[in-house]
Amino acid sequence: MSTPRERSAHQTMRHFFRNLFQIGKIAYDAAPRVLLLTLTLRVLQALLPVMSAYLFKLMFDRLGVILTTEAVFSFQTDLLPFVLLLGLVIIITQGLIALDTYLTEEMARRLQLHTSTLIYTHLLLLQGMHYFESPRFYDTLEQATDHLQWTPAELVRSASSFVGSLLTILSFIGIVLVFSPVLALVLFLATIPAFITQMRFSRNRFALSWYNSPSERKAYYLGTLLSQTQYAKEVRLFNLANYFLNQYRRVMGTVHQSYRELSQEELRVNTGLNLFAAVLTVGSYIYVIAQAFATRISLGDVTLYIEAVRTMQQHLSTMAWTVASLSERTLFFSHYEALTTLQPSLEQRQPAREVPPLTHGIELRHVSFRYTDDADDVLKGINLTIRKGETLALVGLNGAGKTTIVKLLTRFYDPTEGEILWDGIDIRHFEPAALRERLGAVLQDFNQYDLTARENIGLGDTRYIDDLERVRRVAQEVGVDDFIRDLPQGYETVLSRWLVEPGKDGTDLSGGQWQKVAIARMYMRNADVMLLDEPTAALDAEAELDIHQRFVHLAQNRASILISHRFSTVRMADKIAVLENGRIAEYGTHMELIALNGAYAQLYTVQAAQYT
Repeated sequence: MSTPRERSAHQTMRHFFRNLFQIGKIAYDAAPRVLLLTLTLRVLQALLPVMSAYLFKLMFDRLGVILTTEAVFSFQTDLLPFVLLLGLVIIITQGLIALDTYLTEEMARRLQLHTSTLIYTHLLLLQGMHYFESPRFYDTLEQATDHLQWTPAELVRSASSFVGSLLTILSFIGIVLVFSPVLALVLFLATIPAFITQMRFSRNRFALSWYNSPSERKAYYLGTLLSQTQYAKEVRLFNLANYFLNQYRRVMGTVHQSYRELSQEELRVNTGLNLFAAVLTVGSYIYVIAQAFATRISLGDVTLYIEAVRTMQQHLSTMAWTVASLSERTLFFSHYEALTTLQPSLEQRQPAREVPPLTHGIELRHVSFRYTDDADDVLKGINLTIRKGETLALVGLNGAGKTTIVKLLTRFYDPTEGEILWDGIDIRHFEPAALRERLGAVLQDFNQYDLTARENIGLGDTRYIDDLERVRRVAQEVGVDDFIRDLPQGYETVLSRWLVEPGKDGTDLSGGQWQKVAIARMYMRNADVMLLDEPTAALDAEAELDIHQRFVHLAQNRASILISHRFSTVRMADKIAVLENGRIAEYGTHMELIALNGAYAQLYTVQAAQYT
């Protein structure tokens, strides 16, 4: 019966070989011909040293005969054939080195693109926002993206190096065994300490990389604060540069110190092992030369056995390092495996349904929601209907749950309790991507893409992103066409001063202009439902009125939800829901809620007083 330690070792080895196979499969899928050619090349490179050593043996044996007898030296017969063959071997060796360099770089290029595509493709399958708000998820993502891009390429290099070393050893081991079985055994046993220590260091490096992941992520963020456009003005306005720089230096100093301590330990251990290997090498050479002085072997045998001993020791050490390297690569691969086995956080109820055009409306029925299992409910028993052709405004203090309702309607999350119905169908029967095709939204934290003005609007429906006439028509409806046409390259102007091609001018927009572009992006999609979360927060009063008038026109025959703290905007809605502590405290039209003289009336009065 096996012990727990033996079972653990067995599981570790099984996990190692399984990961090794999976990484090899990724490499093969990325570049099958390059992979096979690389492995073939390493086999040839492994055999060439044996050919070279044997040619030297023959040449020195012939030299020994000439020196010890009265044989006449002939360059053409005694030296030229060996020189030509050795020259050919050297030329082939150098040619294979150059080809190997090219293949290694080509494999790395193809694997970088292939593995990045694999990761991003899987991330797109995670339709909800649950994982993207988890620090542990970002630690896993960082480790997977940072290491998987080079792990398969390094694994191919290590695996082919292992195969090459093994073939070289097998080629020489017979020579050493014939010469001295004891010496062969000593050379083999001497690699065991190196193998054990390298395996231990590989596990330590893996553990340290995972431990440092949060700190390295923070350092990356601090570097972004110091270098990116969106932070540059405020960092300089408040003189924050030194504060962030000192934090960056402190965080990275701590990370580097942990790696430095591990490197110093490796230095001490490897220095001792290298000294031991040097002593063993010198002792082996002395033993071989002593056998020659005792006339037990020839001069050519000396060169052959010394080369065999040197090559065996070198490649045994290489194999020990390679196995440890392979182990480390497969450990990092576990992050990729953890990432790609994440299950979608959104429920897909059966039977799956197509999303029909909205004909009646959307209903929230007894909806409650909490972000984590151990957190309090953000929404508590919400019952609400958004009818087609009507606009519902959500108002309330910050944290009341308004934006959370938008997140549920867009299926960034699913309700903890209750259901959301689309013409009576629970939206969990819909594919999230298909549902979102029917939605248009401007969120609080809408994106400002460093792309052209045409693309920034056209991203609302990428099927028409190159249809300039459609983009311009939407821009005219929203009221952004005039200022876009005045840009240096019009609709082809990059809305960034960072990602601009040489010879072209980029530009940045004001907050209000960016908000109008985001609203145009929403209108680009012929959606059944429009969701506007603080859509005019960065606009002045005149621009706000203009947007609202256009919105009333464009929102006809749609169901619309409007979140705003400006009651001049809210009063235009057909219905208003007032949220307090995750519940609907009041519901009705503007006039009904004013007459009720409750929370809405109080908030309205407080805001109206600012203008009188």
